Amino acid sequence: VRTAMGNPMQYVSGEPVEDKLRHLRVSDAMTREPRVVGSEAPLRRILTLLLDERLGALPVIDASDRLVGIVSYLDVLQMGTGRRARRAAAAGGA
Repeated sequence: VRTAMGNPMQYVSGEPVEDKLRHLRVSDAMTREPRVVGSEAPLRRILTLLLDERLGALPVIDASDRLVGIVSYLDVLQMGTGRRARRAAAAGGA
């Protein structure tokens, strides 16, 4: 998204950008060949990819190469601190 939108300073400086935003499409911002991770991959593998390649998130695929979700660095941090489990328990989940 950052690359598709261009220089972020134009938004801070008040330059008119409304036309540019109106004409942007998902295809303008998406990564054409994203790194993906299998749903059975160890968490350590995901963490390594996020850190080494400076990624914010990874698409997660199943054994049939179908998208089943997205895991972000925030998901990993929450899991590592136990916040995700506490939040799920508070919501009546696992």
